[in-house]
Amino acid sequence: MLNRENITAGIFLELLLAVSSETDEDKIIEKTLRLYLRKLDCFAVAVFHKETDIYTQKAFLPGRFKEIADTESVLKNCINFGLINDDFYCEEVNNAHHYFFKLDNYGLLYLARRNEFSAVIVKEFLSVVDNLGKSLSFAKNIRLRELAEEQTAALVNDLNLFKNFLHITQDAIQISLSSGRMFYLNDAAAKRLGIAPEDAQNHFVWEFEPYFKTAEQWESHIQQLRGVDKFSIETINYNLKTKEKTPVEITVNVKNVDGKEYIIVVSRDISERKKAEAEVLHREKMLLAISNATNILLIGNDILEAISESLDVLGTAVGADRSYLFTNRLDPELGNLTSQRFEWNSGVAEPQIDNPELQDVPIDIFEDFLPSLEQKKPFVSLIKDLNDTSELRQILASQGILSIVIIPIFKKDFFWGFVGFDACTYERLWTEAEVSILKTYVNAIQNALDREEKTELIKSMALFPILNPNPVIRTDLSGNIILENAPAENIREIEWEGKSYEKTVFLQKISSELTKENNKLHLEIFQQPVSYYSLYCMLLEDNNQVNFYFNNITKLKENEKQLKEAKFRAEASDKAKE
Repeated sequence: MLNRENITAGIFLELLLAVSSETDEDKIIEKTLRLYLRKLDCFAVAVFHKETDIYTQKAFLPGRFKEIADTESVLKNCINFGLINDDFYCEEVNNAHHYFFKLDNYGLLYLARRNEFSAVIVKEFLSVVDNLGKSLSFAKNIRLRELAEEQTAALVNDLNLFKNFLHITQDAIQISLSSGRMFYLNDAAAKRLGIAPEDAQNHFVWEFEPYFKTAEQWESHIQQLRGVDKFSIETINYNLKTKEKTPVEITVNVKNVDGKEYIIVVSRDISERKKAEAEVLHREKMLLAISNATNILLIGNDILEAISESLDVLGTAVGADRSYLFTNRLDPELGNLTSQRFEWNSGVAEPQIDNPELQDVPIDIFEDFLPSLEQKKPFVSLIKDLNDTSELRQILASQGILSIVIIPIFKKDFFWGFVGFDACTYERLWTEAEVSILKTYVNAIQNALDREEKTELIKSMALFPILNPNPVIRTDLSGNIILENAPAENIREIEWEGKSYEKTVFLQKISSELTKENNKLHLEIFQQPVSYYSLYCMLLEDNNQVNFYFNNITKLKENEKQLKEAKFRAEASDKAKE
């Protein structure tokens, strides 16, 4: 029998101690229900947790009596009619007293017992229940705080991971406000712009972005961005520390977060792409120049003038400060000499075409690159990399040359000369592709030299019959004259084998007798008044022509005649002596 005396004797104190030492919600409920079931002579106890006006049975502990079915209906009445004095609700159903006590900020405590609590006991029990509610609320808050801390730690970890991703990416990420003030920079953006990440909010976009000159231009840009999903352009980033300019491709998005606009820019360094594009354009320009230079060499009548003109074309396309031609010659006394013949100048470097030190220079002075040239290989170098004691280095440095490329020109196996290209404004590193293209130009010069030599040979061969003192005639297969030199024009009639022929008739007769099988004839002919010729006739099968070569043998015939006459006189004299 529960009365006030045994409650004050320590039951409530035990209840308070049971719950005050725990911070785990489930353990508090378990201890409480077992203690209430035993100490308060209950046949059923339970705790209902309230969340968003819904009561959920957290735990139910039946005692020695069977669970009653009236608990749910009493709970509904408790909820519908509210707790008496906001403290507890009691209802008697089927000879059982059902109590619902309000647990502060948590829910309800349910007790079912046969006998009714006295008003005094209920009043004192409320303080115990209040402590239970506070303990449960405290335990719940601790758990919620632990959950919150766990979630916060997870969020912080995710946030740090996300930040790490942002900082290790090679793309630069920058976030600014609609005012143009910077809000965030990742490491790549900070490095490229020369701005410390923690100092980002002290800077504005137009400080490093030449696309925008003023705040007004930025505002106009923002107005345009608001009408599109994203905006992509190629522009330049300016480093505030190093003053370095970096070509970039940027993608811009405008995002509204809680009514605040953020301009998110992802930019990629396109220096390598721009460099590659420039190199392709440069090569195309060089190839076009080589084509034009080769054409000049092909159609030029004077090889040296053609080289001079082509150097002008190529020097501009190559981007050199000077381009020039040296030619070599062998002096009987001084040995191998070289001289500058032509020069193209960009206007940046001082011209050297009138420099007397570059005329008839002993070729051995070019000891630094002469071995390469003699092996028909180009020579490419920075001037600072030449031997310190080299006389050539001193000469080139005095001309303001910083880097050089020299390519030899050979006429067959003779080292005819070389072309050179100077860089005087910076230490230019000539690429293999550039040198290869320049070698193509030199090949064109060598071909032009060979062609000129062959042309001279052809001219010489063509002049040979014209300048021949003996008659030379060329006819077609019918004997019609195609070409004859001046001595041949004096021939009018020809006597052969006791018959006289007009020149044209004779040529036609002989031409008709020549065949592929019998393509050569050797004759002796006579021309009035006293000219004898040995005539060599030859059929030219490749071009269907006949050549007639006349060799004057008049003196030979006269000598033969005199020899016969002398012999006859000698024989006559011998007979007379007999």
